[in-house]
Amino acid sequence: MVAATFLMYSLSLHAMDKEKQVLEIGLGGGSFDMGLHLLKPYVNITAIENESTVVKTAFKWFGVVDSETHHTVLEDGVNFLENALLKGKKYDVVAIDACGPQSSTIVCPVEAFLTSTVLETIRNVLTDTGSLVLNLVGDPTMLDKPGKNEIFEPFESVFPACVLMHFTDLENVVVICVPFSLSHIHDLEQRLNARLSLVISRLNLGYVLDGSYITRLYEK
Repeated sequence: MVAATFLMYSLSLHAMDKEKQVLEIGLGGGSFDMGLHLLKPYVNITAIENESTVVKTAFKWFGVVDSETHHTVLEDGVNFLENALLKGKKYDVVAIDACGPQSSTIVCPVEAFLTSTVLETIRNVLTDTGSLVLNLVGDPTMLDKPGKNEIFEPFESVFPACVLMHFTDLENVVVICVPFSLSHIHDLEQRLNARLSLVISRLNLGYVLDGSYITRLYEK
C-alpha cells in the first residue's frame, strides 16, 4: 500500500512533502503508517484505529511510535471521516486497511467502507490531487470480472477514475481512486506501470513488490 500512495503523484518521490497530510484508517501492526513515516518523515500521518487492544499491541510489539508527524487516534474510522469533513480538513492520501472477520467474503475493508455514502465522504476530504488507497482482501473470484462486479459499483458512482494494483503472490489487490479524470491520458496502463516501476525502484521495494502491476478499473 505504501507504493500506491506515490502512484498518482499525491506524494512526491523527490520533495520532502512537508505540507502533505495522510490519513490511515485501520492501524493493524502499523506496517503502512510506520513504513511511510520512515520514507517521508515530514509528511503528517494520522492513523485511526477503533480497537484499543490493537493500538496497545502495535505500540508494544510492532514498533509504532507517535511523534510530531505521526499520530495514532483511537476512534471509529467513519466517525473520524465525518468529523473531518465537518471541520473542512483535507488529506493528500486516505488509506483504508480496516479489516473484519476472516470468515467474511470480503475481509478487507469492512462493509462500511464499500458504501457510496462513506466513499463520497472520503472524496470530499481529499485534496484536488489526492488519492484513495484501499486494501481489498477476500474471495479471489470477486475480481474475475471487475468491470461488472457489484463491489466496484459504489466506487464508480463517486470517483472519476480507479485502478487496481495486483500482486503476484498475494490474493489482495489495492484499489486506487482519484477525484479527477484520467480519460484524456493515452496508454494509461502503460504509463501507470512505468510509474509503478519507478516507485518500486526509488523506494527499494523490489523484494516485496516484484511482479506487481496496474490495471485500469474504469475512468470517466
